[in-house]
Parts: sequence; structure tokens; C-alpha cells
Amino acid sequence: MQEAKEKTDAVIAATKALKAAMMKHLFTYGPVPLEEANRVVLKETEIGQVPEGWEISTLGKIAYVGNGSTPKRDNPAYWENGTIPWITSTKVHDSIITQADFFVTELAVRECHLPLVKKGSLVVAITGQGKTLGNTALVSFDTRVNQHLAYVKFNDDSVVSEFMLKFMQSRYQQLRDVSHSAGSTKGALTCGFLKTYPVPLPSKNVQMQIAQILSALDQKLAAEQSRKEALDTLFTSLLHDLMTAKIRVSAA
Repeated sequence: MQEAKEKTDAVIAATKALKAAMMKHLFTYGPVPLEEANRVVLKETEIGQVPEGWEISTLGKIAYVGNGSTPKRDNPAYWENGTIPWITSTKVHDSIITQADFFVTELAVRECHLPLVKKGSLVVAITGQGKTLGNTALVSFDTRVNQHLAYVKFNDDSVVSEFMLKFMQSRYQQLRDVSHSAGSTKGALTCGFLKTYPVPLPSKNVQMQIAQILSALDQKLAAEQSRKEALDTLFTSLLHDLMTAKIRVSAA
């Protein structure tokens, strides 16, 4: 069991390394085979080298960027029997957010700053402890968000949400560095900064190709992580059974 766990850990580490390398390749050369990368004509931009045919835009030009709020917890009229999804920055670790942990009421929406964040929008953690700050996720349902999340609601379908998600995830460390730059100790990003943040905008077909390649790697990674969790659970169960003599080991 221990050997199986170690092998799974090695596969997870290798998959993560492959994904990081593929992100660097895809956002520099586009969806071309490695052996053809040297044929791609590149240009220098504010996000580094990209294929000559790619446009560079900003989040503020291709989307509406804003944030939400937290209704007063001591007002039950904002929370009791709430049916409207509301998420916090802890959800960005899901990458694709499929459900909310909290729900607010219609009164909370009317009286608090809780704009609608449509399905397919991105959310970025603009504050947070540990590894939360700088993370980006995609919401798969209409929701509201708190003040620690910025939402990026795209203007039209010329942007493939999954492509922009992967690009923003590839900028995780840079976003964290920016939040602590200029001597800031607060550790935060702002909606104003995100509006000016430069992003690549290749053709929709190229966006879809890149998103599909990286999504396939994410599925592989998720499968291996599920296997690791199952092995961990089984290992703990077997260890308990051995130590409590539910499973007996022959001395022969």
C-alpha cells in the first residue's frame, strides 16, 4: 500500500510539472507541437513573447470587473431560508466552482452590494491567507460573491472562459508578488489593478484548443489525486484493522 501511494505521488508530481511546462509553451507559442515551436513568429509584449497574430487586451476591456460584499451576519433576514448562492474566497481552490456553501435572501441582494455574477465568469481572490490570494476560479452557476473576491464577467462570447481561467492561473505567482509590491504589507489586489491587467486574446479557435489541452491535463491530475485519496483512506483503514487485531497476521 505504501509503495502504491508513493507511485501515485510521483505521477501527481510529474503531471503538475508537465502542466506547468505546457502552460509556458502554449501561452508562448500557441497550440503547436514542440518540434514546430521554432517556426512560430513571436512578438514581445507586456506579458512576454506571444505569437505575432495574437492580440493583447486587458481584463477591463473584455469584461466587467467588480466585487461583492458580506451581508451582516447578525441580521437573520439576510441569511435565514436564503436561496441565492453566495461564495467566499475559499472556493477559488476548486478551480471550477460547481456549488455554493452559503445562500442569502432576496432582501440581502436588494440592500447589500451583491451584483449578479453570471455563469462562466471568473473570480479572483484579491485578499486571503496562505495560498488563497491570487487564485482564480470559474463559476459554473449564477452567484453572488463577497468583498474578498473580484469577479470578471466577460462582455461577449469572443472570450473562452476556460482559456482565460488557465491564463490567469498561470499568473498566480505574479499576482501574489504584485499584491506585496511597493512595500505593501496588506497583501491585497484591487479591482482597479485587475481592470488594467494585460491578457492574451488569440482567435476563439486557438483559445478553445489551448483550453482543451490544459483541461485534459487537469482531468488526469484530478483522477490521480482521487486515487491518492482512496489509497490514503484504505491505508488508514488497514492500519487500524491490523492494530486492533481485526486482521490477524500469521506468524508462520
